[in-house]
Formats: sequence, structure tokens, C-alpha cells
Amino acid sequence: MRCVRAGDQIEATGYFARGDKGAPTISMARVVGGSNPANGPVASLAPTTLSASSIIVTIPDITSLPNGNSTYNGVFAAFTWGPFTTSGILARLQVNMCTEFATTGTTVPLSSRTPLIKTFPGYDFNSGWDPDTNTPGFQYSHYARSQIGQSFVVDRAMNLESLVFLVSAFTTVPDIDVYNRTPDPNHHALESRDLSAEVPMRLRLSVWKSPNSAPLLGDVDTSRDLRLVHSQATDQVIVAGAPLEISLSSPLALDPGSYLFTIRLEATTDVVKRRIVTLFVSGKLSGSATRGKFDRSEDKTCSYTPGPDVYPNGKAYFSAFVEPYIDWQSGPSRTYQTLFTEMRAKQQDCIVVGNHADIFNEGDIVMELRGTWR
Repeated sequence: MRCVRAGDQIEATGYFARGDKGAPTISMARVVGGSNPANGPVASLAPTTLSASSIIVTIPDITSLPNGNSTYNGVFAAFTWGPFTTSGILARLQVNMCTEFATTGTTVPLSSRTPLIKTFPGYDFNSGWDPDTNTPGFQYSHYARSQIGQSFVVDRAMNLESLVFLVSAFTTVPDIDVYNRTPDPNHHALESRDLSAEVPMRLRLSVWKSPNSAPLLGDVDTSRDLRLVHSQATDQVIVAGAPLEISLSSPLALDPGSYLFTIRLEATTDVVKRRIVTLFVSGKLSGSATRGKFDRSEDKTCSYTPGPDVYPNGKAYFSAFVEPYIDWQSGPSRTYQTLFTEMRAKQQDCIVVGNHADIFNEGDIVMELRGTWR
């Protein structure tokens, strides 16, 4: 179950750190929500014992709990086998509450196509995805930075059938016009992170080929440096926390070479246009910046360990609109830049919420190409 609502039943399994202690004695189960997960509402529940290592708990209505609200959508349940002592056994369960942008059962299963090239070789989308501190979100919006991109090197002729990536979360606001009229940094108070959203959007996929075989790692202009080999548009529901597969209209024959895959994001419903401002595409950082802000124009003090470049043959890109922001509804008719530049995400160890002076680093979108070798 990807997200839950009040009344849903979820199961937790105990992991015995000091051996099997026998049948569990349920001391407490807690559900935490609210704007701050550390201090949010806590409910003492009465789980049902299924076996010596698993129990079921019914999710309460978080908004009815002390300090409950829908700002923080996470549910954390802690179950104890035995008393609260060193012999107690603890199982943790983390799920998300369904929001107004979420329903159950929308997730489309991935195809059985074969993954051929991955930016993150150690990961299998079919086994499920759980973003951690090493998988930040490259932040995109369908009104400012609305085109994402990832470059690849294809070292063997292939028939491309689909590509897979993941949107880990969305940012929602009460109303886009109110949000844009509210000065920085006060407008951040209007933002809510939605980890369970299911958002209908139009994805315009383009595949570009470089005349050179060297990896694309610097700025590229699609009108000058690359040749378009495929373009298509598909309407899909993007589900936060679930892999998203864009299937090609027909298998695309790719010869060995260097490619850029770009995706243009467009809202297709009025509620999405007015309520959702950004989405976060899971990625892996590899930079070592020492200055703050996206353009690295401010001093910043932070200690962190730079991550390895998981895919040296490519990198994450973005492009933006040519015109400045006028009004939300004008978005579909605005002109996009043909220049794609290095996308950066906040270094997780250095994040200060709402602080644009955070350290931003480059990296790769966690993405894979599926199909058959030729």
C-alpha cells in the first residue's frame, strides 16, 4: 500500500535484534503526523497480533489528533515486542497519508522490458524505491524550470522501448497567484511537501543525438549542438514515490553514440496549474561545491562528504523559459530555451529549509533505458 487513509489497516513485521523473544507483547504503537514529524500528534493504538513477528494496526484520522494537520503526510508507527527495556524488540513502519492529490491503486506496474543502461547501476526499479539522504530531488517546476534532461552514452546498438525515472515528491500551495504575490521568504510558509500525490501531466519526450561520441557533460544547445531523432507527447499520472515509465510509440533504433533525453512537463488540469508548483526527480549528487546558492554566488559554511559520480558518462540537465513569469495561465504558450545547462540539487547534509544560500551540487537523474540490443 503506497499511501493510507484513516481506517486502513497496515501490517508491520518485527526484526529481532537479539534473537527470537517469542510471541510479542504489544506495549504501544504510535502514529506521528503534523507539521513537524518529531513533535506531531501521537496516538496510542491497540494493534492486533498476527504471529510472533507481525502485527496489524488501524490508521487513525491524523487531523483529529492533538496538533494534527495535513502539512506533514508521513505516518510513523513504532511497535514494541516486550517491555520498554533493553530486551524490547522494536519494528518501525513508515507510510504516507493519502492527500487530495492521491488515490489508491493508480500506480501503473512497470513493463517487463529489459533494462539496458542505467545511471545508477546498483539499483533495480522493479524492486521498489526508497529515497534516502543520498538520493535528493532535482527540483523542477512547470512554470520556471520545466524541462529536465539526462545525457547517456550508448555503447552498443539498441532498440529503445522506454525510459524509467521517479518523482519522489511534489510541492503544493493553496493558490499559485497568492504564492507568487507573497515576498520571499514568507511565501515558503505556504508550501507543503506532498509525498503521496498522483498528478496528471503531459510529458513531452525528446531524444537528441550528439555528432560526437564523447559524453555530454557541458552546456548544450539543442538548436546547434544536437540532432533531434525522436519526439512524442504522452499524458500520464505521475505518482510520487513510484517509478514512472515513458513508453515509446514504437521501438527507436539507436546507434552507438552520445545522447540527451529531455522531458518537458506540462500541467493538464486547472487544479494542478494552480496548486502544484514543483516536483522533485530522484537523483544522485556528485559535486563538491563550497559556495552557496544555485549559482554559487554566496559564502556558505558546511561540512559534507562528496558522493561518487554514479554515471560519469552523463549528467542531469534543465532548461527554462525565455520570457519572465507573467501569469500562470500563459505557461503553455511561452517559449522554452534551447540551451540545457547543469541541473543542481541541495546537498542534503547542508539543507536549511527556505534558505537559497544552501549548497547545490550537480549529479545524475536516477534513470534507465529499456529495450533490446541489436
